[in-house]
Amino acid sequence: NFVGALIDYYPNQSEGMSLFLSHLKFWLLTPTYISTESYKTKVAVEDTDHQTFANTPDDYTGCKGSKETYRGYPCALWSLFHALSVNAAKKHQNENMFGLYPTPVNNVANAVIDYVSNFFSCRECAMHFQNQVNELGLVRQ
Repeated sequence: NFVGALIDYYPNQSEGMSLFLSHLKFWLLTPTYISTESYKTKVAVEDTDHQTFANTPDDYTGCKGSKETYRGYPCALWSLFHALSVNAAKKHQNENMFGLYPTPVNNVANAVIDYVSNFFSCRECAMHFQNQVNELGLVRQ
């Protein structure tokens, strides 16, 4: 679900990134259980094969906080979520009839919800996020 959203809406996607994500999505469809170690290995192999992150600077400053403990990963993740949702909305802007969100935008929203619910390391944050989504009832019931 989340990798599919990346394939469809990740901005400025290189050919290497497209191949990396496509191979990862296909691989994720096969087994019923994937260990953290096998996932890391697969990502490393695909990155080596496609040079996916070759041009990524070692010192990412886009979400750098005033101290190591501030911002960083959560900020970058929410920036990615924002970029995916904006790209989905732009790509399908003509489908937004009567103020309703088109299905692709809902797919991105659901992918974000699934990601945060299942993979966000701050469990308290993930539970709060899920509770807010449930209270609003805007995406899925």
